[in-house]
Amino acid sequence: IDKDVVLEADTDVVGHINGGHTALPDKEIRCICEGCKRGLELVHNGNERAALYTLRVAREMDELKRVILGTDGPAGSGVQPLGIVRMVSMLSSLGDLPAEMVGRIATVYPPKSIKPSEEELPFFRSLADKDSLATAIFASPGGMRAPSDINQLEYLQAGLPALGGVGSASGLAKFYQILAQKGLLDGVQVLPKPVLDAAFTLQTSGDDHTFLMPTAFTAGFMRDPIGSDGQKQRGHFGVSHRAVGQPGAGGSHPFADPETGLSFAYVMNQMEAGILPNRKSLDLIDAIYEELE
Repeated sequence: IDKDVVLEADTDVVGHINGGHTALPDKEIRCICEGCKRGLELVHNGNERAALYTLRVAREMDELKRVILGTDGPAGSGVQPLGIVRMVSMLSSLGDLPAEMVGRIATVYPPKSIKPSEEELPFFRSLADKDSLATAIFASPGGMRAPSDINQLEYLQAGLPALGGVGSASGLAKFYQILAQKGLLDGVQVLPKPVLDAAFTLQTSGDDHTFLMPTAFTAGFMRDPIGSDGQKQRGHFGVSHRAVGQPGAGGSHPFADPETGLSFAYVMNQMEAGILPNRKSLDLIDAIYEELE
């Protein structure tokens, strides 16, 4: 069986991609990885070097979510005790992949394609210029080779400015609920008035030289910009002019509305390209405010 047979069969999983004791040539393994979007099974009873090569190709493609681990047992060599644990150990020690990441591959899926909205196009054009302000601000930290690298423990623990926040949607919504409830959490004042004033007081608004679109910011949060007619130019944070939030990478989106006492948070595994919230979260927000009317 060669790459042509595998690609023509187009099964859900490319089983034994690292073969048995022998495996396909590297160039054919790469063709299979690049020529389909199916799962890539690395088996214990297979060629170790080919398994490491497949892992490297998947990582280069930012497609670690496709990697599946198997033992291929029982087989002619019998049942393999701790076969999956051995695979994790091998890929971690020899494949430059932390064990904790091998055990939870594909926590975050990078964007499948870059299709920015018309409003975002100037920003993405600027981002393509290595000398632009957008690139200086939005470039990944040194050593991060792909968006999925954020799953690695070293990045999760790094505490990088404006990057890599870790939490659940409910936890994020609870944080914003403190803002929406004027600093109260379960009846206890946990945020003092000066902090609340800074969070909700507009600091700057107008044409943004990084985003290349109108924006508005308080101290640490974004607001929907207001046009000369007194109306919102965007409705990312509900209907209130005082609502604040901060969209995140891939489409995550939280905010607090102090006028209704509402907080909202949306997070996802499948990232989407863009610097502004997308319809998945905005449709939810619209539905919530319709229920409040």
